[in-house]
Amino acid sequence: AFANRIVYEKDRDYYLLRTGHERIIRRLSASHTYFVDYRAVIDGQVMYLQNKYAAVDDSPNHIIIGITDVSDAKQKEAHQREELELTISMRTNELQEKNRELSRINEGIVELIGDIVESRDENCGDHCRRIKGFTHILAEQVMKDLPEYNLSKEDVELIASENIVSPAVMAAMG
Repeated sequence: AFANRIVYEKDRDYYLLRTGHERIIRRLSASHTYFVDYRAVIDGQVMYLQNKYAAVDDSPNHIIIGITDVSDAKQKEAHQREELELTISMRTNELQEKNRELSRINEGIVELIGDIVESRDENCGDHCRRIKGFTHILAEQVMKDLPEYNLSKEDVELIASENIVSPAVMAAMG
């Protein structure tokens, strides 16, 4: 009767499953207390309640039941979760921007190395640019034809830009 009159309709099956006599006895045999959280509708308002079942004299057959309103705690928890999600989103955006900035810096370094190499030998600088272009084409094709590698466009750009560094540096070193 309690479940049908008070427990929120969407929580009713959950509540009945967890508050059956056999389940409570089994839980209290393993531990002295057992908690069940659920939503209830009282005077048209949804509240978060918690039943606490406690064994008396270490006997699961003698039980004290307490009901506590935990609405404030649940609301505080929801608010903290929202704040945490917002913080994570902001930090993720900051990291993505820093990653884009590092990619631009890396691209500038690659171009600079290519220019340095080209100033020593025009064919070598063009060669480095062609290798980068070929690497980019190959990485894009792997991304399209071999999805099991889970390459993203960012991965393709990274592969192409990192591939050029080693040959360019080696060429610059002579």
